[in-house]
Amino acid sequence: MNASSVSTTNSTIVRSNTSPWAVIRAYFAIVSRVLPHLARRQAERLFTAPPRYAGRQREAFDARRETVVSGEQTLAVWQVGPLAAPAVLLVHGWGGRGIQMESFVAPLVASGRRAV
Repeated sequence: MNASSVSTTNSTIVRSNTSPWAVIRAYFAIVSRVLPHLARRQAERLFTAPPRYAGRQREAFDARRETVVSGEQTLAVWQVGPLAAPAVLLVHGWGGRGIQMESFVAPLVASGRRAV
């Protein structure tokens, strides 16, 4: 067989269909048996840390920041609108940001309410 008769159309391409979760499961299956304390710490961090926010970083409104303290924990609370106005509580999801509520804030303030 000479070089001109070799076909490249039948070359083998290997693709992996392994999902990231399958890799994580395999990793923890091994580490939890060998180093259980390390596996526990890593699993706790993986499942209790919120994902990084990928959206816009700047706040769109001139909001007042307050801090709510509960025991040793603190929570940032942002308010827009008059303090005496009836409050409407807006809450974003895990890993979210207040900027996600932007489309709700202006109509609430315009209607005489305070967005918290």
